Amino acid sequence: MLSTGRTLLLLTVDNKTGRIGAVARGWVHTIHRSGEWVNELEEGPILSQHTTKAPAVLAGRLEAKSRRTEHVIHNVDGSIGERNSYGADSSRPG
Repeated sequence: MLSTGRTLLLLTVDNKTGRIGAVARGWVHTIHRSGEWVNELEEGPILSQHTTKAPAVLAGRLEAKSRRTEHVIHNVDGSIGERNSYGADSSRPG
């Protein structure tokens, strides 16, 4: 595991190719906060802010895919509406 400022990276190795990669630790959450939709990294900073849910979900999905992690989409009331896996964290319980 490497630390780059505030972001923790988990090193991965592809057993077939031997390539080394890095995966950001923490899921991307799309949540409604203070009248706007935000994407934030679990245990980390706000990544983006949006006035409506649809563009927030799209930006969160792209971020989760690039980080190879989970994307958790919350409803206005804070409950989880949807969760999608885009990488190495798919076996994590929750």
